[in-house]
Amino acid sequence: MTKITTNSFLLSITVFFFSCSSSDLITHSNNCSYVEIISVMEDSTDFCFSFYNKSNDTVYIFNNYMLPALCTSKYIHLYNNDDTYTLSFLPYVQTFNVDYPCTIILGDKKIITKGQCVPEFIYLIPNKRTTIKIPKEAIFANQYIHNIKLEASSGPLVVNKFDTLYVNSFDSLKIQFAVYLNIDLLSKNKRPSQYYLKDFYDAARKYDIVNYTYKKTNI
Repeated sequence: MTKITTNSFLLSITVFFFSCSSSDLITHSNNCSYVEIISVMEDSTDFCFSFYNKSNDTVYIFNNYMLPALCTSKYIHLYNNDDTYTLSFLPYVQTFNVDYPCTIILGDKKIITKGQCVPEFIYLIPNKRTTIKIPKEAIFANQYIHNIKLEASSGPLVVNKFDTLYVNSFDSLKIQFAVYLNIDLLSKNKRPSQYYLKDFYDAARKYDIVNYTYKKTNI
């Protein structure tokens, strides 16, 4: 087991061989009882999602892929054989790092490159509404991928196989958000001075999913 201290200089993380298909990404409960989307409004450039935190504690939405440069990426637009289309803001945990690497990828390949993701979050205050804007380009992106497989040993984590589908239209789009109850190990500002790397990755996998199904008649 690897123990990390804050003065450690971490440039690489051991990542075991990993593969997943688009259907394998949903490994957590879809029933997030403490957060709900209470409204979705549209303006000229964005869809505005209003989240309500029904709990008495602050909770946290993973938001690394919501940046304008990343939210239209095919790596988070997924489809299944049953013509289910998903915009997934769920994390690729195997790409997580505890600190920023020396070389930072600016394009969307940072989503699927090992060590490029230092988790960031939007805080949802207890019993309050929080609005998150998602650019329309993300909702109406036309490149979706299927059978995505991520593999790595000691080298970079890469997508080595996927099928691309160019979508002209769809009946509905499932949009998924990852909500964390605790980010004490994941946040650089909250993390203790000493911790085990395994605990970091265990914490990264503990999230709940908030689903929203977009249809053209929703808005």
